[in-house]
Amino acid sequence: MSNWRDLAQNRPDPLLRFYWDISFNTPVGPIPPEFVEEVNVPLPKYESDSATFQARKYYFAKFEDFGVTTIKFYVDVNCTVINWLRAWQGKMKADNGNYVTPSVYKGVITVLSQDPTGATMKTYKLKGAFPTQVPSIPFGSTGDIVSLDVEFSIDSVEVT
Repeated sequence: MSNWRDLAQNRPDPLLRFYWDISFNTPVGPIPPEFVEEVNVPLPKYESDSATFQARKYYFAKFEDFGVTTIKFYVDVNCTVINWLRAWQGKMKADNGNYVTPSVYKGVITVLSQDPTGATMKTYKLKGAFPTQVPSIPFGSTGDIVSLDVEFSIDSVEVT
């Protein structure tokens, strides 16, 4: 008897065999996709509320939220990603320290999921994106590769 992993891998479209690409449309320009190690595409979370009618609670959707997505970036010797992120965050405030209009600093992150032949299966447009949290840079005594898990706030996700 085969185990489920063998059966799944022998399907016409094996599990865990997909590819992806990413692009950035930001107020400070794009970053090459080779700097991106991982991306998580958020799906909507619905907050609920309730009303009581005839001694019974009825629930309904209150609002939709996408929250944040996390993107793991590779950091090179030129600190390309760090400079890009700092420039993007620099668009959030005016010289006097006040926050500017969101349309000035929000961007779009596009993730393409592709099959093994490179054909696009789905396009995910993460709209209203901006970096909210850039973690500290993890320098260690082992000299490991430096990567950053950066959080981005997302207003909506368009799936086509």
